[in-house]
Amino acid sequence: MTLIATSAQGCLDTITRILIANQSPDFSITTTDHCFGTNQPFVSTPAPGSNSNYSYLWNFGDSTASFLPLPFHNYSSSGTFSVNLLVTDLINSCSSLLADTLTVHSLPRAGFSNTLICVGTAVQFNDTSVSSDGTIASYTWNLGTTGNSTQQNPTALFNSLNTKHTTQHSNFIWL
Repeated sequence: MTLIATSAQGCLDTITRILIANQSPDFSITTTDHCFGTNQPFVSTPAPGSNSNYSYLWNFGDSTASFLPLPFHNYSSSGTFSVNLLVTDLINSCSSLLADTLTVHSLPRAGFSNTLICVGTAVQFNDTSVSSDGTIASYTWNLGTTGNSTQQNPTALFNSLNTKHTTQHSNFIWL
């Protein structure tokens, strides 16, 4: 590259330099939507043949950051977050900024009601589960000694006088 500077009086000076364009880090990042309360892995992948002398600055979009190349992060609330990764080549000081968006989904709230429980009489369990992020996609009921069910509103028969612990797990689909 050459620069010629000319003054108002017609005097000039010339400078020539050889410039080398350094390669910015070539990376990709992977983020995935996930459920609230999970420790989310973040993955940055260098292009094949890249060197290994990089610094990393992750911004998770919730006022937290990490300098690790492959961090885990647990969001303190549900919502949509803009994730940024600034990768700097420590040899040539060139940087690349990568961005992605992820959604942290709210957990569904499992719930049920039931009819009066009498020995030898079928009991109807009624699902009252709700999800603010979508519809309930599946049900897993543990009906104690009477077995398990994947029906939304199962029926069970209790043949003895005991306290039964019934649990329900709900999964949901994001629309």
